[in-house]
Amino acid sequence: MYAITGTIENLDLAVILQTMNISKKTGCMEVKTGEETSRIFFEQGAIVHALTKNLEGETAFYDLLTVEQGTWGFIPDMTPPKRTIRNKIEGLLLNWSNLMDEWNSIKDKLPQQDAILRMVDVPEDEREHLVFNMDEWEVLELIKRYGLTSKVFEESKVGRFKTGKAILKFLSIDLIKIEKQDKENIEKIMNFLNDVGSELGERNLGANHFRRIVDKFTVETAKRYKFMNDLRLDENLKFTGLKTKGLLNENVIEALKDLLWNIIDYVNSLVGTPLAFDQMSKVIGRHFKPGDEIMRTLKLDEYIASEGRVRR
Repeated sequence: MYAITGTIENLDLAVILQTMNISKKTGCMEVKTGEETSRIFFEQGAIVHALTKNLEGETAFYDLLTVEQGTWGFIPDMTPPKRTIRNKIEGLLLNWSNLMDEWNSIKDKLPQQDAILRMVDVPEDEREHLVFNMDEWEVLELIKRYGLTSKVFEESKVGRFKTGKAILKFLSIDLIKIEKQDKENIEKIMNFLNDVGSELGERNLGANHFRRIVDKFTVETAKRYKFMNDLRLDENLKFTGLKTKGLLNENVIEALKDLLWNIIDYVNSLVGTPLAFDQMSKVIGRHFKPGDEIMRTLKLDEYIASEGRVRR
């Protein structure tokens, strides 16, 4: 059980650490941020070990000092599993002060945590000129694997400072680009497609027939867009399995537009344009206002203006 607890918002971590040092505390301070728990171990006030999800030692210690929100608690007499820190607290805090000056100079230039980082194709003759250190190569691999900025920082084993500097370096030489998430508009489009499925597909084709047709369309679309591979109708005939990481870029728009217009064209061929248009116009009216940007993106404004006669 904790002997002392508190919140980081009310008391800076550096101040807490100095208090532990002056009080000659022995034990473990746990720092909780979200679902993660990190630890700093003390022996007679000296910091001897620090541990976060992917880091340990001084790198973990400096990362912990960037935490601005969370809770902490001190467990007396808890023994450290190892000793990874030899520097005295005065030296640690001096190093941290220098690192924080550097961190404060770059943190506002970093992408938002929900931004997606994408690799840019580099011509073959330019690749040999790319020179990075081991830490930068590790960050680059994380960008390739995860893309999401927050995930890159979370999984990095080189610390926030080096990770942030590497990302800015890659951006400065146009090796990566930033794509913003647009979960709200993706959800809006998917809700619209679900309504189209219910109003046009299920009503005119029946559940089983509509499911077979959607499977056929998604398989065809997935040949060009891999993120459509797992898109299916669930038991309630709602679309699920779209893996775009929250992005609404040109490829996502084209893929969803293909799916939508395949459904419209197929239903048109079975029930005729007038009936399909009557049903579609009701669905469009429930989801979009005239002039809506998504409506124009999906070519639905042209569809309405032509009373269903326009084709993609």
